[in-house]
Amino acid sequence: MRLHPKDIKVGDTFYECERGMNAKMVCESNPANDGDEWTFDATNEQGRSVNYFYKDSAEAYAPRLYDSPQYA
Repeated sequence: MRLHPKDIKVGDTFYECERGMNAKMVCESNPANDGDEWTFDATNEQGRSVNYFYKDSAEAYAPRLYDSPQYA
């Protein structure tokens, strides 16, 4: 199922899936909302931090976040 930042909380595992790849992420900060913009931090399996920016009015360009891997 596709996720919106409002569905993610600290400690949740989610996947960013695009171009045939699944990146397993763990949310490190609760998503903050400023109008139609969302920002939050996550860590990948290698321990690297990723800063996410999600804009509701530009959802087609937003990161594709899921609750499970989308590619085999």
